[in-house]
Amino acid sequence: MQKNIFSNLRIGTYSKAGRNYTGSIVTRHRQKGNKNNKILVDWTRRLNKQYAVCISLVFNKHLSTFTALIKYANGVYSYILAPQGLFYGDILKNSHFDGLNSRNYKLGYSVSLFFLPANSVFFNLESKPYKGAQYSRSAGTYCLISKIDLEKNLFTIKLPTGKLILISGYCSVTLGRASNVLHKKTIVGKAGLNRLSGSRPTVRGVAMNPVDHPHGGRTKTSSPEVTPWGKIAKKNK
Repeated sequence: MQKNIFSNLRIGTYSKAGRNYTGSIVTRHRQKGNKNNKILVDWTRRLNKQYAVCISLVFNKHLSTFTALIKYANGVYSYILAPQGLFYGDILKNSHFDGLNSRNYKLGYSVSLFFLPANSVFFNLESKPYKGAQYSRSAGTYCLISKIDLEKNLFTIKLPTGKLILISGYCSVTLGRASNVLHKKTIVGKAGLNRLSGSRPTVRGVAMNPVDHPHGGRTKTSSPEVTPWGKIAKKNK
């Protein structure tokens, strides 16, 4: 039987179902759910000046964005976050310090902030050089360059939340917008889909018995609302 050449790009995972090493529940409303191997995504894409071709698009429950399997010209395979509009057979490139060809940048290229103009759209943003992408990795998100200071090599980036941050020009980004834009419009048709994803039902405290929750027993009083462990839940309200 032929060995799978992509087996080193996936690792097996197991769910603790919200329990600690003694088996006690430490996080409520969790269960195992369906099994699904975790894909090892290349967050840095530091294989510089290498062309690659998109082989396939994959969806994994650990990420909301689609994942693309690419093959570099030197024969290396890796998984990356796919931009919106990427298809099979598209050519990608990692050109972090290739400023001479900045006019030829295309969708999905991994480049440095230093060579991008203002109002450029990108995702998969690093917070520090060579640290790996940390910002704008969710489905449909993107960032914008709002201000450039070339003397200090600092870029003011507008995050999807609207927050402005200062980032070094040596940080890498991926051009385009994160794929799976319609993820936020997903409709869960039945409760079983939530159970398969690892969630258990949540029950109101007033629907419990007094031994299970401070709100139990249907006793409406003037006492403040509290957590299941007796701490005040709404201090500022």
